[in-house]
Amino acid sequence: MRGSIPWMAPEVIAHSRHGLAADIWSFGCVGIEMATAAIPWGRFDNPMAAMVKIGMSSETPPIPEGLSDACRDLIGHCVVRDPELRWSASELLRHELVRDIPSLE
Repeated sequence: MRGSIPWMAPEVIAHSRHGLAADIWSFGCVGIEMATAAIPWGRFDNPMAAMVKIGMSSETPPIPEGLSDACRDLIGHCVVRDPELRWSASELLRHELVRDIPSLE
């Protein structure tokens, strides 16, 4: 396994699958980190505790309360435990928070 555990998708930790949906999860975790300047799940006593919580619980990382509703919604669509239900990058780009940002093309 490679990567930083607090940003890993549950399915990656469980070794069940990995792919683009796992990257969306990690993007949501980066959003949480940017909003809080802290690790998405908070501190763990050891890496195994982090792996158990992220890979085997039904929890998602806490989304900061002080964010706008639109920002909380965007992050919420990223940190859905079931990768089949997690939004794709194309769906995220249509979200109200980012859809009107001019393209750099």
